Amino acid sequence: MNTALNLSEVADNIYRLELPIYFVGYPAVIYIINGPAPVLVDPGPASAIPAIQEALAHLSIKQLDYIFLTHLHMDHFGGAGALSKLHLKAKVAVHPQYAKHAINPSRLRSVFKIIWGADFESRFGKVEAVSKDRLLLPADGDVVAAGDREYQFIYTPGHAPHHMAILDRQTKGLFCGEALGVPDFQMPAAPPNSFDMDAYIASSHKLLAMKLGLEMLYYSHGTAEREPEALIARNAENARVFGEVVREGIALGEKSEAICRRVDEHAFKMYGVRLPERAVSVTAAGFILFYNEKALLS
Repeated sequence: MNTALNLSEVADNIYRLELPIYFVGYPAVIYIINGPAPVLVDPGPASAIPAIQEALAHLSIKQLDYIFLTHLHMDHFGGAGALSKLHLKAKVAVHPQYAKHAINPSRLRSVFKIIWGADFESRFGKVEAVSKDRLLLPADGDVVAAGDREYQFIYTPGHAPHHMAILDRQTKGLFCGEALGVPDFQMPAAPPNSFDMDAYIASSHKLLAMKLGLEMLYYSHGTAEREPEALIARNAENARVFGEVVREGIALGEKSEAICRRVDEHAFKMYGVRLPERAVSVTAAGFILFYNEKALLS
């Protein structure tokens, strides 16, 4: 392990780079797969690029062949455009239905300003466009061969409609982004404006039904975890239960602050932990918005 970089090998030639930048109380994590065709999963914000370049140099990687994006949120996608300009042969994999936002991220910037503040680029770096001719647009289930490894892309909406999980067939490990919550107690990842609880739960059920023979989950806001099937099943159940906690608060006419207390108390009762305040508020807001929008449509 390179402690100065927080770089460690978590599986065969798969390296985890933990950033000294925190989002909703959790570390942002980048994965680098070394080999004949190097791959990077989720570059994080542009401010992470110096650390990425240092990690690549430490691993004797001069050029990336691929940059895989699990989804287009700032803490995963923000640095993709800038990084692609440093790695000119790298293809950037993104959900094809939302590729237009990678090509022209103006709408994403507007959303990021709402979430992270109008000055977010001064803290997290500029969000740059990805050139159209650099994009790789995998369909659901597509397999990409990269050197001696194969990667299967699996659409996993819920956290965001443009979310994809990526299976590394060599290690039978899944780069799950935020499709499966946060490890340990598995707080549902429910950001407002993009969260769909029904799709989120369905994605977990889909992964289980595919019988992928998984041996590892590579979390984007955590570490590598074993017992993947149990964790995937727990994620679906936790989303349902946390959703019920929020829905009960809504039914009682509680304001968001009281619902946040409900979520926090539920997590403490279930897992004996106090969650970061921002994590609770974001998750509660995501569930509240989901239920309110569902009520409007019903």
